[in-house]
Amino acid sequence: MTLSNVSIEPLARGAEANLYPARFLGRDALVKRRHKKAYRHPALDTKLRASRTILEARLLSRAAQAGVPVPLLLHADVPLHELIIAKLNGELLSRALDPLAPALQANAVAQCGTALARLHAAGIYHGDATTSNFMLDSVTQAAGDAKATAKVWLIDFGLAGQSSSAEDFAMDVVLFKKSVSPALFKVFWAAYAKENLKLKAKPDAKRIHATLDEIEQRGRYVVRSQAGG
Repeated sequence: MTLSNVSIEPLARGAEANLYPARFLGRDALVKRRHKKAYRHPALDTKLRASRTILEARLLSRAAQAGVPVPLLLHADVPLHELIIAKLNGELLSRALDPLAPALQANAVAQCGTALARLHAAGIYHGDATTSNFMLDSVTQAAGDAKATAKVWLIDFGLAGQSSSAEDFAMDVVLFKKSVSPALFKVFWAAYAKENLKLKAKPDAKRIHATLDEIEQRGRYVVRSQAGG
């Protein structure tokens, strides 16, 4: 393994892991390093970090095989609880979306819908599928808004898992819905449902949307109960 120029300061800090810019085999990369949790027993902490590193590596690879646009996994070092992934040059969709032209916005969120449908069809939920975990890689506007394209990647599988549950998949959709406008969510959902049907995925889009409605109804009930309590 040829890893060099690993930054001392993290590019991003997370609850479970930090990201460090580096070079790996001559290319720009990011080292995702899971840090120790002082409140856990050392042996348990080591076991949990190792198992989570293995799971995330497997899910990233499976997602890529399913046609989901994800960063390339370059190396997994389980003893060090590290993943080395190819660095993407772009901006988080949460920051990039609003300034885009309407056609580019629609194109971007449609790609998000397609990507998430493919992920779910592969039996994987993301766990934090907001616009903060999609990255806009490049923008090309060839001939006006009608032909605008925007390459979008799904990133950070730190909370992802394996499932066949409509509840898990619907929670991903709920999180995305909360991060965009109602108009853009309609575009997202149309793309999701189309890809879900194309892949003949189970549970189907109708079931997932029904579960989404149930989740939102439970949320409204909790809010009303707290307000009245």
